[in-house]
Amino acid sequence: MTTSTASWNVSTDNIGVTGYEVSLKGTVVGTVSGTTFNLTGLSALTAYAVKVRAKDAAGNYSAYTADATFTTPDTEAPTIPTNLTVSSITMTTATASWNASTDNIGVTGYEVYLDGALVATVNGTTYNFTGLNAFTNYTVKVKAKDGAGNSSAFTADETFTTLDTQAPTIPTNLAISSITATSATASWSASTDNAGVTGYEVYLDGTLVTTVNATTYNFTGLNATTNYTVKVRALDGAGNQSGFTADETFTTLANSISYCAASGNYQNYEFIDLVKLGSLNNVSGQEANGYGDYTNMNTNLYKGSSSTMQLSAGFTYGSYSEKWRVWIDLNQNGTFENNERMVQTSTNNAAIKTVNFTIPASAMTGATRMRVIMKYGSYPQSCGTFTWGEVEDYTVTILEDTQAPTIPANLVVSNISFDQADLSWDASTDNSGVVSYEIYDHNHNLLGTTNNTNYTLTGLSAVTNYQVYVIAKDLSGNNSLASTLESFTTLSIPYCDSKGNYQNYEYIDFVGIKSISNATSSDNGYGDFTSQIAQVTNGETVTLTLSAGFAYSNYSERWRVWIDYNQNGTFENNEKVVQGVTYNGNNYSYSFTVPNNALEGNTRMRVVMKYGSYPNPCGNYTWGETEDYTINISKKEGLEGKYAGPGYDLGEELTDSELDINVYPNPAQDLLNIESVNAQSYRIHDLSGRVVKQGAFARKISINDLPNGNYILITSDGRGEQQTRFVKM
Repeated sequence: MTTSTASWNVSTDNIGVTGYEVSLKGTVVGTVSGTTFNLTGLSALTAYAVKVRAKDAAGNYSAYTADATFTTPDTEAPTIPTNLTVSSITMTTATASWNASTDNIGVTGYEVYLDGALVATVNGTTYNFTGLNAFTNYTVKVKAKDGAGNSSAFTADETFTTLDTQAPTIPTNLAISSITATSATASWSASTDNAGVTGYEVYLDGTLVTTVNATTYNFTGLNATTNYTVKVRALDGAGNQSGFTADETFTTLANSISYCAASGNYQNYEFIDLVKLGSLNNVSGQEANGYGDYTNMNTNLYKGSSSTMQLSAGFTYGSYSEKWRVWIDLNQNGTFENNERMVQTSTNNAAIKTVNFTIPASAMTGATRMRVIMKYGSYPQSCGTFTWGEVEDYTVTILEDTQAPTIPANLVVSNISFDQADLSWDASTDNSGVVSYEIYDHNHNLLGTTNNTNYTLTGLSAVTNYQVYVIAKDLSGNNSLASTLESFTTLSIPYCDSKGNYQNYEYIDFVGIKSISNATSSDNGYGDFTSQIAQVTNGETVTLTLSAGFAYSNYSERWRVWIDYNQNGTFENNEKVVQGVTYNGNNYSYSFTVPNNALEGNTRMRVVMKYGSYPNPCGNYTWGETEDYTINISKKEGLEGKYAGPGYDLGEELTDSELDINVYPNPAQDLLNIESVNAQSYRIHDLSGRVVKQGAFARKISINDLPNGNYILITSDGRGEQQTRFVKM
């Protein structure tokens, strides 16, 4: 609210003026005796009309003055805008927004300031900044205004940074100078950037070695006589990267190492004719003064890898017995030491002699000297002169072998049977040579290793899906990537046929074993009941019940029952579990014990009943019937620490030589390490005896797919089995 003061001149009266009546906008607002009146409670920025009339003691009033008009002022400022934010930020634009202010009369606009300078006055509550600089910090504030010119206080400062998505230009004029045996200097012309270049990344042989602010960098610790490749790219403060410069290559100088002199005094009769190693292939004749300097010839050798070298002697007239030695200065100290002698051999004629040697992992990388000496009569020393023979010096560059072999291609599975399959693939290539191939299953368990491009998987389970892949290895331990994963399924075990030709009078009437209780009539000489499965365990004594059926009258029947314990598709004599005679249609029961070394899994049980004589497991016969069933064999709980091979009882303790299996860590989480002598395969059982994992033996087995709990690990060497417990956590 606001106020104003009205004033006027004194009126006259014949008796005397007693007061004045003040009217505001037609309404009497007060009476005063003086000639001023303070108007209060007025609204700001509002037009008013005031008039006054005089009165005397008799109640007489003068006429009103003419209206005096006025407008009250507005001195109340708007409230401060709230919630100032900046959004939609780009490299050159941004949008500020805020909540509206309030005012007693009304807000007429907002002044927007950028970095302390007024940039705009707007009626709304947003403003779009344009023409900003990329990757620059800015500060925004806003205040409100009303029609009377009153301004609110400023909002708090709101800061923001514009984006920068523009990369610097590529550095130009990359050059290498000041090259020594161990150092070199790279330099380039500066890049430009909309927001400014902050540094340069310098790469050597594809590896980032440093980031610098300058346009030069000095490489140190380089190897002598070695090729290097340099490239550079620029960075800005927003993390934008320029493209790389073109590669710039250079070769460091040779070390200034002095080697001892060596030469043959007489090379008229014999001389070094051929030195071949890697890309070095030098055929030479007689050298002046018994020495040939071929240090301008260079080949690469890889640490930990085997190299093949060929040497031959040349003769002017006949041929002689020559002694050869080859040294390589592995530690690059200028001395040919005894442990640096790579070759010692002899020849008796001009035929090429092939030798192999391996560069030790301790050798220094880089270029170094190789000395080849051929001497008549005795082995030479690395320095000095001798009578008959010759010396040649070469340069070899020793490198780390980090190159993996190529992926084995065209993996093919063929000749699949119930227990084996043949694998073949195309050979891999490698800079230092492929030495072996490893075959794995889809759980990354090692199934086998071979030097060839084929391998036969054995000991497979029938009617089982397998997935395998192959990797190549080189001498340095580099592994190729895996080949394609090939899937195949083994065939069912082939069993011989067995059938009775006439079953009109007698046939198998009942077979009962564990969960199987199969009552049948005549099956035309053969009944395939392999879909019926009986569960048994190693070492378990099992009862088998049999009975014959007759069409007319009873006959004397001979029975034999076989179980293919070793799952090889043959019913062998030691697999015959029942042999007996029945004389009528009654049930006859027989007991047998499942051997401790019987293989786990599904296998075939054959029941044959024959009139007159005991049957064989295969072939046709006159009177009777054959029926086949499936038996599932599992390990009995508590077999750990026992040997279940032939000739041992499960109750017999093992000696230290018979029990040799260790697992760690135990408990284990993802990977189980196994130490087991001569092991070929493994199985893992849960405590119910169920096989939960099996395969070819590997020293490391993934168990991350097993639930947490207690397990039994069994390894087999083909003769017997070794067992222990472990815990999966």
